[in-house]
Amino acid sequence: RGKVAVLTDLKTRMEGGIAVLTDVSAMFARDALSRLAQHFWDPKVGAVSGGYRLSKSSSLGQRFYWQYQSAVKRGESRLAGLMGAHGALYAVRASCLRPLEADTINDDFVIPVRVAIEGWRTLYDPAILVEEQETLCDRDDGFRRRRIGAGNLQQLLRLLPDLIARRQTRLAFSLVSGKGLRVLMGPLLIIAALAAIAALSSEPKLALIAVLTMVAATRLPILSFIINGHLQSMFGAILYLCGDFRRWSRTAAAISHSS
Repeated sequence: RGKVAVLTDLKTRMEGGIAVLTDVSAMFARDALSRLAQHFWDPKVGAVSGGYRLSKSSSLGQRFYWQYQSAVKRGESRLAGLMGAHGALYAVRASCLRPLEADTINDDFVIPVRVAIEGWRTLYDPAILVEEQETLCDRDDGFRRRRIGAGNLQQLLRLLPDLIARRQTRLAFSLVSGKGLRVLMGPLLIIAALAAIAALSSEPKLALIAVLTMVAATRLPILSFIINGHLQSMFGAILYLCGDFRRWSRTAAAISHSS
């Protein structure tokens, strides 16, 4: 039925305490839960996310991307609060959990942000390291990036109006500067590439050099991962506008594992 449906059912059985969400493929230290729980001694804290680290078998581009994402989350947490948690491990006061829309794409983003919208503190603790054991193939990673792109657009459309109505300017800035710009990065990259070629069209040799430079850049692991990620995110947002990602479905990896 999908994760969101299960979370909705479990919410009705919770009578208090702290809800901890994790992934089957996540490995964390023995003291991770107790370290998460320590933050909740502060009665103003509503959600806490642990850090995130990919396995050594992951590609260089993937590891660099998640190091960058972790740095962004640290900054967002200091500025306004969590702009999403690492789904591998995060904790929420059970009293702060609210039912999610059935078509919610990125629940690990929506849950912490809605906790912050209601006035609770949301924290990022990178010292609580979680290691992802699963390594995605290119096909599954591409689908994941498209799904995240669709979720970015969904989050903007659903959460931004509420943030503006409540005048939560810092959270709104984090949402727009993070998820909003991420939706636009794919089109901006394409426009920049076409503009560079057009500007050099009167100089065929320079135009050829520009094209070859762009192609060579895509062969570098980190740049290739970033560029491909932005393009996949753009495709995901377009697919969402066309009606895709509105219903839960299993990924190819999940189908192969269950069979």
